[in-house]
Amino acid sequence: MTAFSVLLSFWLAGCELPGGPGTTPLSFYALRLPATAPLAYADGRGLPDQLRSLRLTFHQSPEKKTQVLFWEYGQGTDLEAGHSLGMAFRAPQDFRGVAAFLESVDFSAVRLDFNLRRGGLQGEGLARGVLTMSSPRGWVELTVPSQPPGQYYLEIAPVAGQASWWGQSLVTTGRPPDLELTAQGVPLRVGEIPLYHNTSYEAPVGLRAERVYFLGGTSTFDHGVGWWDAYDAYGDTGDRQFVGDQVGEVRVIYQDGQEDPIPLVFGWNLWWYNYRLGPEAPYPEPFASDPEAKAALDEALRLYPAGSQPALAFLWSYTPRPKVIRALRFVDNPRVQGFPLFSAVTIQARAGLTGDSIVPLKGSFVNKEPRLRSIVPEEAAGRAYETPLRRLRPFLYTAVADLPASVPLSVPENFRGPRVVFKGNVYADILTNVYFHSQSDLLSKIDGDGTFHTSTAGSPNWSWYQGNGTWKPNAGSFYDQAWSRDMGRALLELLRLGYVDEADKALRYADSHLYDLPRGYPKINRDGQRVPAHWGTVVNIPNFLDIDRKGDDNQENDGHGLLLLAHYQAWLRRNQDLAWLKERWPFIADAAEWYCFQLDNPAFSRAKDVLYTESESAHDGGYDVYSNYIALQALKAARYMAFLVGDTERISRWTRYIQPLEQGISASLTEIDPRFGITWRAVAWNWGYAHESLGPINVFADVWGYEPSSVGPPYREINANTYRRQLALPSGTNSARALGYGQGFITQAALLMDDMANATWALENLAKYSYYPRHRPYVVPEGVAVHPSGAYWYRTGDLGNAVQEAEVLKAISLVAGVDLLGYPSVRLLPRLPLGWSQIRVEDFPLVGGPQPTLLSYTLERQSPERLSMRVTLSPGSPRGLQPLGVSSSSPVANLDIRLGPLPAGAKDIVVTKDGVPAQFTYAQSGGWGWVWLRGLRVITGTEMTLSWKQ
Repeated sequence: MTAFSVLLSFWLAGCELPGGPGTTPLSFYALRLPATAPLAYADGRGLPDQLRSLRLTFHQSPEKKTQVLFWEYGQGTDLEAGHSLGMAFRAPQDFRGVAAFLESVDFSAVRLDFNLRRGGLQGEGLARGVLTMSSPRGWVELTVPSQPPGQYYLEIAPVAGQASWWGQSLVTTGRPPDLELTAQGVPLRVGEIPLYHNTSYEAPVGLRAERVYFLGGTSTFDHGVGWWDAYDAYGDTGDRQFVGDQVGEVRVIYQDGQEDPIPLVFGWNLWWYNYRLGPEAPYPEPFASDPEAKAALDEALRLYPAGSQPALAFLWSYTPRPKVIRALRFVDNPRVQGFPLFSAVTIQARAGLTGDSIVPLKGSFVNKEPRLRSIVPEEAAGRAYETPLRRLRPFLYTAVADLPASVPLSVPENFRGPRVVFKGNVYADILTNVYFHSQSDLLSKIDGDGTFHTSTAGSPNWSWYQGNGTWKPNAGSFYDQAWSRDMGRALLELLRLGYVDEADKALRYADSHLYDLPRGYPKINRDGQRVPAHWGTVVNIPNFLDIDRKGDDNQENDGHGLLLLAHYQAWLRRNQDLAWLKERWPFIADAAEWYCFQLDNPAFSRAKDVLYTESESAHDGGYDVYSNYIALQALKAARYMAFLVGDTERISRWTRYIQPLEQGISASLTEIDPRFGITWRAVAWNWGYAHESLGPINVFADVWGYEPSSVGPPYREINANTYRRQLALPSGTNSARALGYGQGFITQAALLMDDMANATWALENLAKYSYYPRHRPYVVPEGVAVHPSGAYWYRTGDLGNAVQEAEVLKAISLVAGVDLLGYPSVRLLPRLPLGWSQIRVEDFPLVGGPQPTLLSYTLERQSPERLSMRVTLSPGSPRGLQPLGVSSSSPVANLDIRLGPLPAGAKDIVVTKDGVPAQFTYAQSGGWGWVWLRGLRVITGTEMTLSWKQ
């Protein structure tokens, strides 16, 4: 058995080819498919016999190894004015043009500088043109005099607008030779492969057929969902292809005028090549280990493997009516990217037929009882395929309709952190379990010696970012890599929950790599200059990514700053232990100096009044508010620590950078939105939604606490305007393409803006998108692909990816609202979602009191107009937390407590504390009312109630 048949054996076991009744020999004929202009080649090789991998270059540097799949490629790289993207390729024969398939990022017209050179980037210029792409997606073509075979370089640079490069083709002076092959005993002849994007074509037949065999069975957009891009943000669903989705049809047109439409439907007569035989394949689950899933797939799918190339992937057949077929019409669905691929059509008919539209093929067979199931007119017309597809979907997807009324509490056996439990509906149940399981999963990424892993050991991968719902077990995709952004955010969230010892070990691991880049000199350098100490994109692998190809790693200012903030939080969590701070101070100080160096050396760093960042948050190179705001807060935190260690020189020095950077952020990283006014400029559409622009809202909570009124002008107004702009995107509170950068960010922002209606919707979306009942149901995936209907979804990428998991945990912590950043007081700001009945927190470790203390509370919605809260304190010594002062017989805490939400128009508000009416202050935030009880000195515990009338 071949490797290919092993991979797909669950589709094929024991299949035989069918024929007509009896044992009469039949013959095969190849249907001539019409030529379409231009004759296209992909990757410089004739289709369909070979496709190769390329390296795309961003700013003329290797960035992504890509598999070009015909003319629709699923991993676009966005380009904006001032940047270019180039590709080296080898032409195998004479050619007369090159073309690229592009998409406008914001669906506006894009003007492009299109260049073709001989050899490489510095080679002789052969042709150049400034072209305009006016449609949202389409080809732009550069015609050249006939060029010989050889090495060439194609470069595209937008002059105006922003586009994404998805694929390319070579327009040749000839046509590829016909290819003959046999699949499943059926002879096939591959000649022209018609291109019919957003249109249709017709192939004459002119005979009565017993059976028609179609070679292809996939789409030229060979993905379940597009790469992380702004599809959702712009309301574009053209990148989604789920089981049951129709992406075209074949119309069998008979001589008498009758027509049989055959829908082309994923899971029936279409499947994905990429996730069976592509570069990262196979992704065999759930079918390999679940007999029920395998049976459902076998029942639904009518495809059979044909070859190992994308154009030759699958074979399916149709049994037409017993009369003459005039033609076959192939129709694309213009609402979906790509078009269904047909590389050959073989007709099984009686011997002796001739005609211009058919070519006799060698081979015949005696009819047998069919086990390769052919599609018949009645099931196509009656959509009989929908029933087995409905049975197949739940194995790949989670559906709203399939969510239970509740799920039981699930806590991992090794769980040892504070407990947070929500009640009220199934989303509250799911999010509770997500908290427990994802926290344990995140903690497992730190080894005993502090080594940090971005992926969990043995974690599955859900066919990367464009998958179809299948997954590969034991992938551990980023296990050997400690990405600085992932590590920084993960440690911040573990510290928030009291894991001080574990975080300390990981920080020491990070510090051991702080000097890797300067130590790598002269191999690692920028323009011959030694690179100062800092954390790059991947902490433990210097120069892992180098976007500008300068040989100096990336300026990952967001990841670097998050690690610096993690040092700050580790110190706070140790009750501001001065001995610990002095020991770690050389690392903290040198890390902070990296930002100063960039601002002092713009020729080196491209800094202006703000930092230039080579990170995803800046769309792989640019000026973004997310990384700059993190850098600003990291410098402020470092300055505060400098005060405690008595480093007066650095206090003065860093102050000289903080104020200009703060002013530069508000001056250079804002834009005027005609609807909302001054907003933070959005750039990271590569994260799907540009929610990095919410950074000043979300990151504020890492340093200054959870109270939105603490934000001062002008940031407060800009934050509010930016939040309203992001919420107004078509995606709204559904930002699931990336669970952290998307759904996590918008959920955190809604909570911190006290917008409880949208916060509730965002939280419930976060819960349902994290949930997949069939495998590790409560571990956060890297992302989720949602069907355009919103009715069902599936995981994508690395399960338990550190930064996505940590951002979700942060959102949950904001709901619980135990804010330790109001030292010496502890602030409790629980945000009870609308329709939920309870938040319960148990054994949350506090800092700042006279002895180690664990806080627990229960906030309960007793009626639509009444809340109650019970707070208890107990002695406790969380791991690594060093007590200050002397012990006392009873635990004590200074608390500021905020209760709510209540309607903004509520009246007759009454607050009691321990059964006695209590003084309070009332404030409105986010369109809701909130009640504050400040300056409470609580010994052992207290009880409160809040009631009002509508």
